[in-house]
Amino acid sequence: MLEIYLDATRRDARALALAAKARASGVHVIETDPARIAAIAGTDRNQGVVARVHGTVSGLTLEGLLDAL
Repeated sequence: MLEIYLDATRRDARALALAAKARASGVHVIETDPARIAAIAGTDRNQGVVARVHGTVSGLTLEGLLDAL
């Protein structure tokens, strides 16, 4: 995983835990606005987070990717 873009307005426990785990795993976390996340994800139907990874990963959740680090 190269980096995670996280909605800067999200301050809920799940988002904070995700960011902390990513940082602890050496993943760069970029806090940004929802419009940028939607542009990267290609849809505004997202959970306020998008990851940039090496290649294509099929069938894994973000939590699964972090667990694999």
